[in-house]
Amino acid sequence: MRTFWKLYMLFFAIPFPMIIYYPLSGMASTRGPWWAMTLLILSLILWSVVLIKFYKRWVASPIEAKSTIASLLREGAIKNAEILSVRKVKSRKEDMNELELRTRMLNFSGTPILVDLRISDSQPYQRRYEVGKSLRLRIDKDLKDYPYLVPEGSQVVFETGRLMWCVVAWLFVFALIIGYYIFSYQLENKGTGWRFLAFWHPLIICPLSLLFFFFGIMGFIGKVSGLPKDTLRVKFHGKKAMATIIRAEQTGTYINEQPQVRFELEYLDAKGQTHQVSLKKIVNLLDVGITREKTIPIFYLEDNPQQVAFVSDLEF
Repeated sequence: MRTFWKLYMLFFAIPFPMIIYYPLSGMASTRGPWWAMTLLILSLILWSVVLIKFYKRWVASPIEAKSTIASLLREGAIKNAEILSVRKVKSRKEDMNELELRTRMLNFSGTPILVDLRISDSQPYQRRYEVGKSLRLRIDKDLKDYPYLVPEGSQVVFETGRLMWCVVAWLFVFALIIGYYIFSYQLENKGTGWRFLAFWHPLIICPLSLLFFFFGIMGFIGKVSGLPKDTLRVKFHGKKAMATIIRAEQTGTYINEQPQVRFELEYLDAKGQTHQVSLKKIVNLLDVGITREKTIPIFYLEDNPQQVAFVSDLEF
């Protein structure tokens, strides 16, 4: 499903603006030189941002992750986690097991939490990852960089071949963009330079669409999903409480036909103080019964009682 939606968004970001533009391109009037230069510079800036973001995601992130893991193994806080379930998934390497673990551990405030891990087990004959057993995790207490936790003793293996393919893919995208500038100029300039540019030209709309679909819309979904901005901190540093649902009403916003609901909550913290908070959350239609519950478990930050999240949203 993730692949489908990525391809779906890619269609509306790249081919769709071209399908709309080119049948109407002959109707566009020639722009003034300064306006054309402004649009050209805007286009170059937008494509540069797209290339930088894809470079960070495809090339820089794996390199930074290796450095982060090495730092975690040296300096990360140690936590013991109990394995609750194990699921084997398809592995890219025959001599290695890919496992999805659900574990339970105490967070930094002493509250039990569930943590899901994906582990590559290069020594399956040792049977280290079985239900009931425990493992030691190294966790970044500040939760600044991803990955923020790894099993102690993990070995950092850098897949050079995969990184090279990512570099090749990035260079291919870069070449396509340059090629499209050349193609557009040769097709449309008609001796007037870049004056054919308009704000709705694919050289501008395509990068705008890519930035919106792949980098903007995900952030928007995160904001309306009901998870606080500092979700990881709420999970790994928060305390648990039972909150009374005072009111639950729809806000009128829908994501994939799922309604956003505003919850008015009241809870008692560990010091006996009462707090009233408001929380917005996208509710699956199958879980809409949550709005009729009288109480619901939450996590809150002791140093910021207004920062809360439902326990069910932190089970990852």
